[in-house]
Amino acid sequence: MEWILLVALILWLFSRSIKKQAKKLEQDQEILRSARRDMTPRNEQGYMANENDLGFVEAGKAPNTDQDGRVIVKVLSGKVHEIGFNLKHLDEDLAKKIAGKRGADDEFTRRIKVRIFRDTESPYFNSFKVLTKSGEFIGWVLKDDSEMMALLLSQIEGGIKPLSPQLKGAEFVIEASATFNGSWYDDIDEDDAGNEIEVEYVEMDEAFIRIGDPAMLEID
Repeated sequence: MEWILLVALILWLFSRSIKKQAKKLEQDQEILRSARRDMTPRNEQGYMANENDLGFVEAGKAPNTDQDGRVIVKVLSGKVHEIGFNLKHLDEDLAKKIAGKRGADDEFTRRIKVRIFRDTESPYFNSFKVLTKSGEFIGWVLKDDSEMMALLLSQIEGGIKPLSPQLKGAEFVIEASATFNGSWYDDIDEDDAGNEIEVEYVEMDEAFIRIGDPAMLEID
């Protein structure tokens, strides 16, 4: 009798475990479905961009472009989708420029405008390059976030290209406000004469943009 009860208990616990796993799988799938719904085009089904966001149309001119002819799409900051950057190749001088003047606290948070676009020269799928507004190289979108970036840019293109004949066939570059978190450090180096000198450098811990839902867009 005890043996039968033990088997029944084991089967009951196993059944509960299976149900929990199935419920978690269903929740994960719903999160993914929700993320994809969040990124669907809003030009007809809801709001993402409309003619009122196309300042160049009202001004009767061509849309603003970057140095390579890509149409600049300004994406306002939000709190839904976070896209991080790979900063492994960030130039030291540019890191200091972004960090700004060193304050009493060595840790800092800075926000600057960045531009993000498809890196067509990269051998990697869904690679996106990140530059400053003046064209200085910052890095790339993190691999784990590249699919979201591709989905975002694809849906932006699908949402705004039908709004103006001037946008058909255009390539786009995203302009957004990026957050940089890092710290200042001190070190000892040598000058050209071999004398020891104190130097300071910057280490960036992270950098990212955050986009709202729906994404608010402007093209000047």
